[in-house]
Amino acid sequence: MKEENKDRKFAIFLFNDDEMCMVHAFLYVKELNEKGIEAKLILEGKATVVPKLYADGKGLVGKWYSLAKENGWIDCICKACSAVTKSLEAAEKEGLRICSDLNGHVSMERYVRQGYSIIVF
Repeated sequence: MKEENKDRKFAIFLFNDDEMCMVHAFLYVKELNEKGIEAKLILEGKATVVPKLYADGKGLVGKWYSLAKENGWIDCICKACSAVTKSLEAAEKEGLRICSDLNGHVSMERYVRQGYSIIVF
């Protein structure tokens, strides 16, 4: 890993359920981690449908979701939003960490405090 990257960390918040947008978020979390730059993916908003719709690993999003899950790149999923999208049970079944530290949602402040730069999709 290059010296200038050793302290760089990114928290990628994926809010969107657009398949092209989701694929890019998964692609970037993969790229960064494989290049030695720590990156975590957080599923928020409409993106909380991912474990419900793509746990079978089928299709392009399913492939990328499975890869991210296997590698531990998905840090957490929003409890409030996954309840609204009726995906909470699927997220729990998938073994994803459920986060609710900001009025039922995922706290960005926690990541900032830990030195992460925030990227939002």
